[in-house]
Amino acid sequence: MKFPLAFLPLALGTVLMGGNGAIAQSYPSDAHVCTPGARLNLRETPGGQVLTILNNGASLERVAPPAGNWQPVATSDYRGYVWSGYVCDGDSDQPVAQQPARTRGIQPAMCPDVTLARNVVTPDGLNVHRSNNPESEIVRFLSEGAAIILGSTNPSTDEAGHIWLPIEQPAMGYIRVGRDGVVDKIGNCTRFYSDNN
Repeated sequence: MKFPLAFLPLALGTVLMGGNGAIAQSYPSDAHVCTPGARLNLRETPGGQVLTILNNGASLERVAPPAGNWQPVATSDYRGYVWSGYVCDGDSDQPVAQQPARTRGIQPAMCPDVTLARNVVTPDGLNVHRSNNPESEIVRFLSEGAAIILGSTNPSTDEAGHIWLPIEQPAMGYIRVGRDGVVDKIGNCTRFYSDNN
């Protein structure tokens, strides 16, 4: 199933509003997938339904400036969004800084007052994977500041040294929370709400 211009209004709005000076590239432009894993999900909308899975090194075209951390792209068969940190230009294996400037001072979302509640603290946000494997399906994206409830605090570590924890809310799956024994992508909640309010 193809979605040939599903993202055009959002992409066009990004082009017209621009103004932050962070993007100085003409579109469309040739690029390729450069994910640290073997595959990358191409989504209908940012964080939305997966249209297809692209292999590492697959050719694609940037068709508009990024929408936050999501890069609008086209392949020979699909148009959609991929995570912009996994798109490289030309022969490079390093992503080109294409993201608009981040808003500073994100206030974390309120958490339920439970032991396993945490906030996402990494500015890049976190993907929720189906299993504790970076190549597994991404079931949801969590923005910086998002409130989450872990399934446990018993981590697993993959061959690359990444630390994974199970998550129960807002989606079931696993999140990669750090590396080499250091958890730095989630933190204890600082703001709480009560179910009685």
